[in-house]
Amino acid sequence: MGQVASQPAPSGFSAVWEALPEAAREETSALASKASTTLTRPHPAAPQPFPSVPVGVVVRIDSKAAQAALSLVPRLQQKHYESIRGAHTETHFWVNFFTHATQIVAHAAPHLLQHLVSAWKGNPSLTPPRPPP
Repeated sequence: MGQVASQPAPSGFSAVWEALPEAAREETSALASKASTTLTRPHPAAPQPFPSVPVGVVVRIDSKAAQAALSLVPRLQQKHYESIRGAHTETHFWVNFFTHATQIVAHAAPHLLQHLVSAWKGNPSLTPPRPPP
């Protein structure tokens, strides 16, 4: 028997990226083009990126999704560097990117977001169990 190299199943942003039609990948990649100013603001049709939370609660961007996006979307790493050096914070950059990317996915392949929306809304069958305190 020969040795078989196995790859972990893609999840999160990686899985969505791989399943996207080529046109949607190109549209997402265009967000990071040198001339694009799209990522200076969130997508106007996107829902509010932050839920209402009590004072003192910190909302963080999923670092695994951000790392996957940086490695998969052409030129995004350079755009990230340029934006963070400028007037945007890390959080603002990712909110802007993910609101635009989500709208592209919602238009091109809405079925890819269905499980994410259910988990976000608290569907217990799709939300991973919380670890004990």
